[in-house]
Amino acid sequence: MKFRRAACNFLDILERKGIENVFDLEKMIGLTFSGSKRHHCSVEVRLMPEGPSNFGHYDICYIHPKAGKIFELSINRELDYQHIIIKLQGIASGYSPFFRDDFGNYVQSRILEPSYFSLFLGELSSFQMLGK
Repeated sequence: MKFRRAACNFLDILERKGIENVFDLEKMIGLTFSGSKRHHCSVEVRLMPEGPSNFGHYDICYIHPKAGKIFELSINRELDYQHIIIKLQGIASGYSPFFRDDFGNYVQSRILEPSYFSLFLGELSSFQMLGK
């Protein structure tokens, strides 16, 4: 799966489900959404287990059946940050690689502050431009 296409698909699913902010995520906790039959992907929204720093902590993942998790976003409203993890064959600007899988993909992360969901949507939009 091409990374740029995955970013487009993820944005499309979020738009179709009306997920524009953290409050929209809260309404979707526990749900999994599928992309179109052509795109064979799913998006999961989870509330993280409660703990001292997990109040208001949400995860949303874009999962492809062959490539696995391509995007994962953790938002912590209590501590006001978001942690983005991506899987890509190259190293993305502003991201720190921490693992390389058997297929040569770099798993890499970035912390964004504050926890505005719009920052993540901006990141996804910028990924649509990779390779153009």
